[in-house]
Amino acid sequence: MSKVLQLTAVIEREGDGYVATCQELGIVSQGRTVEDARLNLVEAVEGFFEVASPSEIQRRLKKKETYVMPIMPTVPTISVKQVVPDYNELKMGTLSGIIKQSGLSRSLFEAG
Repeated sequence: MSKVLQLTAVIEREGDGYVATCQELGIVSQGRTVEDARLNLVEAVEGFFEVASPSEIQRRLKKKETYVMPIMPTVPTISVKQVVPDYNELKMGTLSGIIKQSGLSRSLFEAG
């Protein structure tokens, strides 16, 4: 049973064209369009496998581990602070007035 090797092409715009890289093997090619760059990379990788020794192929494939994962944006947490005067006793309605002045919704302070 033969083993299937899956290789990745990373294609980036550079100047007026595109650069394609096979990171697993360290092979780079280029092209006028994305598809040209991809096809040229495929040709370069095929050429590499035709002429490289088995030890060179193993050396390049074992060179480093690559991790591919999504980058999740961090969602900032927002905290709002409102200074409440230090009264021994608050008059009825004072806290309600402070909440109103802050522009925050009263529902934020109600037990849910």
